[in-house]
Amino acid sequence: MNGKIIKRRGRGWIVILAVALAATSAAWLFVVTTRDSGRVDVSPVVPIGSSAPTPTGSPTGVATEVPVAPQVPDAATVKSDDGAAAYLDYFLTVYNFSFASLDAKAMEQSATESCKFCAAVISDVRSARAEGFRFEGSELVATNVIVAPGDPDVGLLVNALVNQAPGRKVSNDGTLVKEFPASEGVRMDAGLRWVGDGWKVFAVNLPNKK
Repeated sequence: MNGKIIKRRGRGWIVILAVALAATSAAWLFVVTTRDSGRVDVSPVVPIGSSAPTPTGSPTGVATEVPVAPQVPDAATVKSDDGAAAYLDYFLTVYNFSFASLDAKAMEQSATESCKFCAAVISDVRSARAEGFRFEGSELVATNVIVAPGDPDVGLLVNALVNQAPGRKVSNDGTLVKEFPASEGVRMDAGLRWVGDGWKVFAVNLPNKK
C-alpha cells in the first residue's frame, strides 16, 4: 500500500512503500560502529529546529554552546497523519539535541520503553557524558516523509529519507577521537503510536544499514 506524502525537500522525491515494522527492530543509527562489548555506538548530532544555544565556558577556556531543549511544536500535537509526520521531525530534533547536550531526558520522554533504537541513543549519550566526550557537527534532517494508513492508537508507520552532515567526536580537551562521514538518503522506518494525549516513538529501523 502506498503512503501519504507529507513532506518533500531537495532536488527530488521518492515514494517508499509502506512495510510492516516490528516493535523489536534493530537499534541501528546513522553512522554505525561497534565497541568491544558489541553494543552499537551512535554518531553525533547537533540540534536542528531548536532555540538558539547559549554560550558558556569550557575546560579549555574556549566558549562552547549549550543547546536549548526543543519543545513539541503545535503541529506535532495533532492526532493525524500530518501530526505524525511533524512528530517525526521533532523526534529527529530530540535525537540531535540529545547528543549536542549529552542530555537524554527529552529522548526518554519522546519514546516508549520498547524502542531499542531510542534505548541505544540514551545509553550512548549517558556513556559519552560519563567518559568526558562531546560531539560536533552531524546535523540531521528528514527530507521526505510518508505516513502509511493506519490507526494512531495501534501505531502508524512513518517512512523518511534522512540526511546527516559530517561530524566528529572529541574529548573535553579538544582532542579528536573519531570523525563521522556525511550520509544522504538514508531510509528510516519509524513506528509512532498515540499514547494518552500525544505521540510516542515505539520503534525505529534503518533497513539499508548493515
